[in-house]
Amino acid sequence: LDLYDENYHRPPITSTGLHALFTGCTELQTLSVNIHDEIKLMPSSFFRLSSLTDANLNFGLSDFPDEFGGLKSLKKLTLEEMYIGNLSESFGLLTALTELNFSTCKELYDLPDSIGDLCSLKKLTIFHAESLEVLPDQLGRLHNLEEVQFLFNESLCQLPLPFFRLPKLRILNLWELGDLPELEGDVSNLVALETLSIDKCRFTSPPASLCKLPNLRCLKVTDCMALNHLPRSIGSLPSLQRLELSNLRNVKRLPGTISKLSSLRSFSLKRCNGITTLPASLFQNCGLLTDIEFDWPSSCVDGKQAGKLSPAEAFLSSLCRMSSLAVLALSGFPRISTLSQQIGNLSQLKQLKLSSWPNLAGLPDSMSKLTSLESLVISLCPAFKDKAAAILELPNVRVSLSCNHWEPEEEEWGSEDEEGEEEDGLM
Repeated sequence: LDLYDENYHRPPITSTGLHALFTGCTELQTLSVNIHDEIKLMPSSFFRLSSLTDANLNFGLSDFPDEFGGLKSLKKLTLEEMYIGNLSESFGLLTALTELNFSTCKELYDLPDSIGDLCSLKKLTIFHAESLEVLPDQLGRLHNLEEVQFLFNESLCQLPLPFFRLPKLRILNLWELGDLPELEGDVSNLVALETLSIDKCRFTSPPASLCKLPNLRCLKVTDCMALNHLPRSIGSLPSLQRLELSNLRNVKRLPGTISKLSSLRSFSLKRCNGITTLPASLFQNCGLLTDIEFDWPSSCVDGKQAGKLSPAEAFLSSLCRMSSLAVLALSGFPRISTLSQQIGNLSQLKQLKLSSWPNLAGLPDSMSKLTSLESLVISLCPAFKDKAAAILELPNVRVSLSCNHWEPEEEEWGSEDEEGEEEDGLM
């Protein structure tokens, strides 16, 4: 049953109306209520829906009565835009629940201790609960929990220590937790963790135990403006396949140990313009790497000495020795006028994107050797405008050309040389 209201001008739906509707639907299994009326009290007939397994409730409920615990068949529950401040202890009686989602419940300030009794729970999402400051220690009893999303909870100031002992947690997404200064628990105890995403958090340093996660496959750290370094021990993650770093303006350098990530398949560095130097052999031992997205940091030293390649040229040259590359996106190389002839060595390359290269004037003849190339995108490369005819020599390639005016990114912008790293405070 789907009650979705797009009509603001019809007579309001009342608790009495819902009561009559639920009374005639005793075998109902799936219910979605998305109405604009404020139903402060749930009608009693709702709690007699003994077959209900999936409920998505979006209206102005202000009370969560004890009777909710009687919905023993409920497996998925979403509470959205409710006015509830806390939940009854009977909430823990929903032992069949596998997915629980609190969305935009702005007045929710407390979760009951009985939440630890939800023994079947596999996925927990708390989105925009702006009054919620702490979570109960009993979260650590959810031993079947596999995925947690804490999103846009600006008042949340602490995650309970037992939370970091969840044995089956595979996915943890932390997004815009404004008052959470750091992760205090031992992250390494999350032995099943495969994906960790930290976005728009105020951490100044990553948790010391981050690099002891044996099964971590995907690590995303984005828009963390206060973060001032990445751990040197990041190279100790044996299973890491995807590393995504974006808009970390206070990070000054990348740890050279990235080159030790032998399982790495995808690397992305975007808008990290505070970086001043790069390791000489960033991907030296990353033989499985297939996807690279790389924005050259605007603060990165790129001076050229007589008889030597500039740092940017050396970096591009090193990429051309990575025969496993299938996707390559490069941006922000202001002093480079052409790609190296060595790019013809990338026999597996399928997608190539070049953007924000103000002096890119052409492509090397060795591009004709890229027999696997399927897509070529060139954008914001104004010097290339008169060279467009040259790419017609790649007849089997989908070409997108947009050579507009290029401007450097504003500072507000907000897929191996370790020598000197200790001076930057790297772990």
